[in-house]
Amino acid sequence: MGWLLFLAFGLDSIQVDRLVAGLSGRLVLGGVSAGFPAASLTAVVGANGVGKTTLLRAMLGAVGLRSGRVVLGGRGLETYGARERACVLAYVPQRAEGAFGFSVREVVGMGRYARGSDAKEDVDSALRQVSLMDRANEAFGTLSAGQQQRAVLARALAQLGASEGCDLSGKVLLADEPVASMDAGFALSTLSLLGELARRGLCVVCVMHDLNLVLRTATRALALGEGEGGMGSVVVGEGEVREVVTAERMAALFGARFEMVGEAGVQALVATGAAGDGAVVGRVGSGHV
Repeated sequence: MGWLLFLAFGLDSIQVDRLVAGLSGRLVLGGVSAGFPAASLTAVVGANGVGKTTLLRAMLGAVGLRSGRVVLGGRGLETYGARERACVLAYVPQRAEGAFGFSVREVVGMGRYARGSDAKEDVDSALRQVSLMDRANEAFGTLSAGQQQRAVLARALAQLGASEGCDLSGKVLLADEPVASMDAGFALSTLSLLGELARRGLCVVCVMHDLNLVLRTATRALALGEGEGGMGSVVVGEGEVREVVTAERMAALFGARFEMVGEAGVQALVATGAAGDGAVVGRVGSGHV
């Protein structure tokens, strides 16, 4: 069966096939199919409540599916044991939880649990990559929200064994708004790090709201929008980032007028006003789902 999945899904590190999932009795994902290649940084974009977080959690195996399948490395996700899966698939949540009584080093070291050792050199490497070595022995709870996000990213790097310079082919990092609480400088440096990890083979799938950061840092984009008849979100765009994140498609997704300004290579997407009576695609309630 494994070789059949490989033939069907090609070189994608992780793929979702017709995922249908709901929360609290409401259908959120309405048959989402997409592939995420190795050595790429894919930004997932769409309106609030359209199901971006639900998609990542479904890819992690943390959301029950009504139907559909997640394929990781040519195998169904359900065939992995917890430890085996954790060594190749890591998740950075939107908010840090439950770690406030530990030091930063201890929080990052928790990522090593699946590998059976705290491997100080891997923890140190992860801390260096997110520029938190100087805060390693401080209490996690004393960090700012942006610093906590960087620490949680470091925990995911330690989990994957993503030391500086190593090959990361076959591994996947799912990140839910990983720079939302960071200042501009650290947001850019963190996204630059994710891009470097992708160039070393890692498949990075990242929910992002800042469309200009998407254009600047992502190699690919996946746009989710509302399906017909309240039947959950669907993919409305997938591919190279500048082919997906266009003024026209973003206007449809977000219900606002957008204009691309600047010259090639230094362009920015600017919201210029409400969409008026134009169609609004992609709004499924509110909040993070």
